[in-house]
Amino acid sequence: MTEMQNNIDFIIIWKKINDKLSVRQEKEFNQWLKADYSHQVFFEKVLHYYKTGEVKNARDHDFINAWKSIEPHLKDQKIRRMPDWIKISASVAATVLIMLSVYLFVDTTTESENVTTAREMIIPPGSSKARLIFDDGESVDLAEGRDFHGEVDGAQILNKGNQISYVGTKATEVAEVKYNTLEIPRGAEYFVILSDSTKVWLNSDSRLRYPTAFVGDVRQVELEGEAYFEVTKNTAMPFQVVSQGQVVEVLGTEFNLSSYNNDDLIYTTLVEGQVKVYTEDNPELTQTLVPGYQTYMYKESGDISVRKVDVNEYVAWKEGVFYFKNENLENMMHTISRWYDIDVIFEQERKRSLKFTGEIKRYENLERMLQLLEETQEVNFTKEGKEIRIN
Repeated sequence: MTEMQNNIDFIIIWKKINDKLSVRQEKEFNQWLKADYSHQVFFEKVLHYYKTGEVKNARDHDFINAWKSIEPHLKDQKIRRMPDWIKISASVAATVLIMLSVYLFVDTTTESENVTTAREMIIPPGSSKARLIFDDGESVDLAEGRDFHGEVDGAQILNKGNQISYVGTKATEVAEVKYNTLEIPRGAEYFVILSDSTKVWLNSDSRLRYPTAFVGDVRQVELEGEAYFEVTKNTAMPFQVVSQGQVVEVLGTEFNLSSYNNDDLIYTTLVEGQVKVYTEDNPELTQTLVPGYQTYMYKESGDISVRKVDVNEYVAWKEGVFYFKNENLENMMHTISRWYDIDVIFEQERKRSLKFTGEIKRYENLERMLQLLEETQEVNFTKEGKEIRIN
């Protein structure tokens, strides 16, 4: 511990930032701040980290080590340590966020006694399930642990565990192209390996239409919802994903595409390789992406823009994690509602703009997440069936 931390309880610094100090604590904080210039420097760094989630100087080992040394000295403080898998907090104002290592500091002496409703909820996370629709309209329900074996024009369709795969058909042997559709309901996810070995992870409330075997000079599929693509390279046969007027064209790469019907924008985020993005109406107006960048297309106008992003924010779901970075509560709950198959109602409009940053495992029950959000003392939740009210 540094001298400045020896002279003040860290919880007082945290409460100062959150405007929760008592008169006595405010006096103690001011005395500590004026006692040494290094205290002011330290507090400025804490405040900067609180607002941005970033350390000003990555080589500032003293500051970084100070954070790592906090935990052993909190044993006598009334602070709750969060599990290692959670990093989440609420802003007091809409633009403020905090991510203090893997901890969220909560003063349990001021914790509301009314924070009980979320803990009583038992809403499980999503699971692996889907409905496979064949070219003739027949369908079969797929679920984890339910094996299925079918055949279409010599193509073997194998479903095992949480994935379905197509093997065995050569394009030259296909007399007529037939399409299958994989529908993923709310509260579910699934994995498919197409006939060219391209891998597709499908998120909740999504629909993928694809040929049982690729023929011709292009490999084309259609998507509604969200999917992560790991495309097998074939320079002679480009791979295209068509979604609500947008086309993503690749030769072989990895990218995430989010194109839900009730969203105003379509997001294409590149992880590896290179992709071209354009609209069906204006194929000559092409945006080319490199890793770490994203296009976002306005459905109404068809305008496509490019920006640099934190890729993890858009692909973490594939690894079983919700990752939010300075995200408002409305968008957070919009994403969460698809996975837990719930409806969300805001009782107070101002709560929509509260901002959060955090990582949360997708496979935790919903009540655990809501409990931690409630402990920020910024929001409360009540449950009526599968309806969650935020107040």
